[in-house]
Amino acid sequence: MKLRYFTQVLFIVLLLFATTVVLSSCGSPNKDNLAEEIILEPGLDNSVAEMSAQTDITEPAADSEQPIQSGDAFTDLERASTINDLMDNKNRINSYYFEQTIDASYGEIFIQTWYADGWMKIVSSFSDGEKNVEYFDTENFILVSHAPAAGDYGIMETFVPGDPDIPKNHLGNDYHNYRVVDTDIIDGQTCRVLESRLGEKLWVSTKHGFPLQVEFDDPTNDEHFLIVYENMTFNQVNFEEVAIPEDLEIIMY
Repeated sequence: MKLRYFTQVLFIVLLLFATTVVLSSCGSPNKDNLAEEIILEPGLDNSVAEMSAQTDITEPAADSEQPIQSGDAFTDLERASTINDLMDNKNRINSYYFEQTIDASYGEIFIQTWYADGWMKIVSSFSDGEKNVEYFDTENFILVSHAPAAGDYGIMETFVPGDPDIPKNHLGNDYHNYRVVDTDIIDGQTCRVLESRLGEKLWVSTKHGFPLQVEFDDPTNDEHFLIVYENMTFNQVNFEEVAIPEDLEIIMY
């Protein structure tokens, strides 16, 4: 009787020991398993968790040097700026505004230009008091001209790339098509002077990669111009400032 009781007790002890070993090896995660565990926050499903597990989201050290990513940040290398440096800064521009005053043979013109989201708005004020407003789609080469004194309608025309009658958007310039001929200072800003094969010159700001002054021949009027861009701002214009008014009637030319 005692032997059978002892045998039963021994069998129970062995059974408990085996169960403990199995549970410790299967139920308790080791360090490797812990590294693979994903804690789901409220609202996240398993697909998000799996994506997080496959993505390296390690943040750089606080003191590590990172390249500039902001669209408002420009790197000014001044006289050391290369064509590539000018292009890099220009490509950080997503909108702009500037003013020009042109002394043409037919009178003085004050021009204001806004650009955002592929559209330009150009307001030309003439010395005789007349005003003209143009809305230009720089991607599809569509121009809508509106003379407020003539009525509440605009005339739409289409153009081909390179047409001299369409407004100039300098964001489309590839400076690799120019050669560097000089370095100059305009209003305290270092500029690299670029010249095209046709003789057009651009005084390109080394800070923004955008011209502060242009010199060119106008083939439509057989005139030579040297024009300074003034009161420039970058990355501060929104689409509402350049959009065609909804109540403006459009007439196809």
